[in-house]
Amino acid sequence: MRIAFDLDGTLIDARRRQVGVAREALLWATGEKLDELRFWRAKRSGATTLGAIRGLGYGAADAERVAQRWAELVETDEWLASDRALTGVRRALGGLRADGAVVTVITARRRREGARCSVQASGIDSLIHELIVVEPDRAVSAKAQALRRCHADGFIGDTDSDGRAALAAVVRFTAVMTGQRSRAYLDARGYEVARSLSEALELLAPRPTSSR
Repeated sequence: MRIAFDLDGTLIDARRRQVGVAREALLWATGEKLDELRFWRAKRSGATTLGAIRGLGYGAADAERVAQRWAELVETDEWLASDRALTGVRRALGGLRADGAVVTVITARRRREGARCSVQASGIDSLIHELIVVEPDRAVSAKAQALRRCHADGFIGDTDSDGRAALAAVVRFTAVMTGQRSRAYLDARGYEVARSLSEALELLAPRPTSSR
């Protein structure tokens, strides 16, 4: 069996870096502290970084400066080195590999070396067979192409773009609510939603129960 995974928000903690960079960018642009809870709630509800900052009451000029600074910083090596695996991810991937499955990660990043930095920093590099990096500007079509190319039996991700990529590739998709979109957001789009990676794997590929 071949299972493919998104990276940010699916295998590694998306909030840690995205909120941390936003906090730094807002302080740089305005000298003010970020309302981290409201910012992340807006992002989880589908807002862009620009939209989330505007939603906090900042004007267009300040929000543009913050969003641009955020984009400049979010994939720098310094921030990527802080990436950490979500709870239970290493155990779940290890169990999957022990069962003989092929583990592929498909992520949209501007820099391939940045994606490699993330998997190394989070301690999951030894648990994946292949890391595929696609261009963010065409994430849906590129992820769909990658899913077809690696003959994935299932795909697990945390965003609507992951779901649309799986649909285009005709690959079964399960969403996790651990990342960049909330359960309400994913439910509203009709996805099968799991609370954790292990639950998503059980939905996609239930492990056989031993008979007595």
